[in-house]
Amino acid sequence: MDKERKGSKKLLADSQKEYLKSYKNVREQAGWKADSQKLGSLRQNNKTIRDKMITALEDLTLYAQCMPEDQLKKVFTRDSLTPFLTALTDPEYTIPEKEKDNKIKNQRVFEICYLMEEIGIQNGYVQLSDDVQKMFMDASSYKHAVTPVRSIGLWECGRVNK
Repeated sequence: MDKERKGSKKLLADSQKEYLKSYKNVREQAGWKADSQKLGSLRQNNKTIRDKMITALEDLTLYAQCMPEDQLKKVFTRDSLTPFLTALTDPEYTIPEKEKDNKIKNQRVFEICYLMEEIGIQNGYVQLSDDVQKMFMDASSYKHAVTPVRSIGLWECGRVNK
């Protein structure tokens, strides 16, 4: 994943990549005992990286909207997206004590997964041939089988946690 492509610029400097890889340890070490200068430096570094990530997402969106399919299929593949989507929705989450009674453990992850399901079904469905679409529509359990989150009302439950 860290391989440099010929002619491409790095989004993050090597030092920023190392910072991200060790972020949890750095943050724990800084804790409340760190002086305000060190905490300020961590916050500034976080903001710089966060701004770059937002710009990268905007650029990826523009690329996806404007490029032809023959180029998109070279960039956005199951292999290239799986590590990103897995990391984005990683279930490894330590629930803070005050949130243990919530119906949804991590609202951000839940909403992203729900969004991926919703967009995936919407956009994936139209990629099916008409006869396959008809099979789905004729199946009595289609709505519940394909959208279990919606069928049990968890989306609304999740909103309660905010």
